[in-house]
Amino acid sequence: ISNIFKELCTSSREKLIVTEPRVNLTISNAQDVIRYNTDLEFGLNIGVLTGDIKIECKKDNCLYYCTTQILTDKLKKQILESDNITFFEYKYIIIDEVHTVDAPMIELLKIIKEYIKKFSNIIGSPIFILSSATIDIESCINYFFETNEEREKFYSNYLSIANVPGTGSNFNREERYLSESQCKNYNFQ
Repeated sequence: ISNIFKELCTSSREKLIVTEPRVNLTISNAQDVIRYNTDLEFGLNIGVLTGDIKIECKKDNCLYYCTTQILTDKLKKQILESDNITFFEYKYIIIDEVHTVDAPMIELLKIIKEYIKKFSNIIGSPIFILSSATIDIESCINYFFETNEEREKFYSNYLSIANVPGTGSNFNREERYLSESQCKNYNFQ
């Protein structure tokens, strides 16, 4: 992630935010990035946002780690205030562990779908990068883009899907997907 941050966020006012499905991953991944990058520091150019922890960056060029719920709340707020959008806070938004099937992740993916369709025509809208070691890329693309026209317009311009192979595991992996009817019946309040 730190290499992505350094390569992508080259101007002085660009921010990247990385979501993790759990608070402990949010904190430990931020700590790992700092451990291996002496030029990154909490509160200076690394921030952490969870329900209880708010470490804001002092620099404009910053890498934030947050939980999926924090990002969902931020995106929902921007959608509601869409008439007043003059700039976007983050240039890149990385959703890690996107294969995690729980209510917060499903809600976030629904919000991202709405967000891309609503703001893609505005210059400077963020690029979403979905990351997983076990994702089925074609199924994910089909979720976000229902027609070939949508796929051509949005995919790779506003959404990137990264299948990051794992380093090996002692556990068998099995892919499972909710059926279309299960997804439609999933109700968020």
